[in-house]
Amino acid sequence: MLPSEDPGRVPGSVCRSCCDAAAAPHGVVRSPMPSRERGIAFSPMRRLMDEQPRWPAYAAATWSALFAAFSFYYAAGGTAGLDLQPLGIQVQAGTHAFTVVLWVTGALKVMAGGLAVALARPARRRLRRQAVLVAGWGMGALCGLYGGSQLVQAVLWEVGAYDIPANIGVRAARWKFLFDSVWLLGGALFVLAACSAQKSANRSGPVPDQRARRT
Repeated sequence: MLPSEDPGRVPGSVCRSCCDAAAAPHGVVRSPMPSRERGIAFSPMRRLMDEQPRWPAYAAATWSALFAAFSFYYAAGGTAGLDLQPLGIQVQAGTHAFTVVLWVTGALKVMAGGLAVALARPARRRLRRQAVLVAGWGMGALCGLYGGSQLVQAVLWEVGAYDIPANIGVRAARWKFLFDSVWLLGGALFVLAACSAQKSANRSGPVPDQRARRT
């Protein structure tokens, strides 16, 4: 053993501080990144937490597509499940005016599906992104309020607080629990999608306009 060697040093170890001092400019020693920060920076779980969860938006888009399919089915002359609808709708089914209403409502539901996809893929322009968020929150609120109010009405009919109208029918009033729950589900999915998109927009911050960069 040479006299200059330290007997307490672990064999094969290298003096990192000396190497850092030699490699750093002007003698500045670079401190290594703490192990905790390295774990956070390269953690796959951290990366997943930072990303926007998109499943609520895609679930809302699926809900809209299925709902639109029912409208298009009845607009094309389908009759399966028609006896579960209110009596007033059964009487109007097949008429020209009601068919037009079904096609229009089906198209609106397709547009709602496009809105759900837009919530999953937010636009880079701040104004367009805010418009999509407002529409998403509004869609969720409208579906939730409509489904909730109709569900309360069905409960009141069931407990006998109000008489079931003649244009509804007892059978259709019982099935309203299922149909109104579908509206509530859609409202909840749109609210979750808008909330997820809002959190993602808050984390990313405003995106600078490309025209402003050029100027």
